[in-house]
Amino acid sequence: MGAMKEQDSRLQSTHLVEIFNRIWSNMENDPNETQRRIMQELTSVRWRKIQKEVVDKFGSFKGVRVVEVGAGRGDISLCFSLKGAHVLLIDQSRAALKIAKRVFEQFGQEAQFISADVFNLPKKLRNRFDIAVSFGFAEHFTGTSRKEVFMIHHDLVRKGGLSIISVPNAHCLPYTVHRKIAMWLHRWKFGVEVPFTPLELKVIGSSAGFNSCKIIGSSFVKDFNDFLIHIIIPSFSGNFETASFLDDWFGYALVFLGHK
Repeated sequence: MGAMKEQDSRLQSTHLVEIFNRIWSNMENDPNETQRRIMQELTSVRWRKIQKEVVDKFGSFKGVRVVEVGAGRGDISLCFSLKGAHVLLIDQSRAALKIAKRVFEQFGQEAQFISADVFNLPKKLRNRFDIAVSFGFAEHFTGTSRKEVFMIHHDLVRKGGLSIISVPNAHCLPYTVHRKIAMWLHRWKFGVEVPFTPLELKVIGSSAGFNSCKIIGSSFVKDFNDFLIHIIIPSFSGNFETASFLDDWFGYALVFLGHK
């Protein structure tokens, strides 16, 4: 049974790599857009909450060892690096890592990069990091593979470490409407994407071995604009990165903060 689960996870992982290789390979290099995207993340409600959690736990980012699982273009790793952390990016897609290296070079930051299947990582990486993160990765898996992603994060961090897993929120109506319309119009390009509920995050996190966990959310006001208003009225613009009591329940990005 264990071998069958492992094979299923690797099949899903291989399919995911094929999809995102096409996306990364066709992505244009626009330094201005990269600069805008990173600055937007660093000022986001989501990042401010993550930053507080990291500082409360470790005192600062300086010297903290961070690994990103399914790193893609490495935006979040770069945010950690800019704050003083030492980062390692893992992705099976070489096209993704090529983009990530270019992004780090643009910002004058250093990092380590490993091309590997996250479901078959070298044992030497276990219990090595202070923080393990993934953003937009776990939702692309189904069945027991979803829990396995959380267990991978748990195995990578040392005792007392922190895992940060950001996924789409099944309760975010603007995102749900946007995704369904994109799929109906055959414009959805991200393959399987199954959003999480806050309860599912807590249940999986607990079963994966985390001692305690907390769920935070992104700015629902901004998400409502990005997924609905801005799509309908492209010229509609403004600073919608505002925190509200709705974020942790209905914000697009749910962030699992699990302590080992």
